[in-house]
Amino acid sequence: MIPNRSEASFKNGNWFIHNDGINIIQIWGSNFNGKEKIYLNNELVSEQRSLKMQNSHNFKANNGQNYEVTFKTKSRLWGGLECTIKKEGTVLKVFNARYIVGKNYTLKRLLILITASAVFGFTMATYKLPDFTFIIFLLLVLIVHIKTRDNGEIIIEEEEQFPNKT
Repeated sequence: MIPNRSEASFKNGNWFIHNDGINIIQIWGSNFNGKEKIYLNNELVSEQRSLKMQNSHNFKANNGQNYEVTFKTKSRLWGGLECTIKKEGTVLKVFNARYIVGKNYTLKRLLILITASAVFGFTMATYKLPDFTFIIFLLLVLIVHIKTRDNGEIIIEEEEQFPNKT
């Protein structure tokens, strides 16, 4: 289902929505496999898969106006993405999607880890548990960390019309 406004998530990808007064342009990009889809008034007009740093989609509206949507990856490491919409060569809107890292390394999490490690070490020494229980403990700590971590978020910033920029 196509949302009414721009939004982003790791699982569902990035949606960039723009209404130019005549047409509604709905742009979707995957965060995982390079798939890109462009909708014009809820109808699919372009679909590509690209792992390049920059990719463009060209399409024409029913009224004959030419549109171009360009995806530009700013950073493969940090996930910065710029999506530009042009109509007849004029930039209508620029969307910037950027990743904000979650706060996983806090004092509270560190104290919990130290306490759990101390309790495990005491239990292991007291009951003379076999060495492989340490591996099990490490796996449990890893699983708990993965399940309780802050994944961060993707923020979309919009830059409005630039009439003289092409």
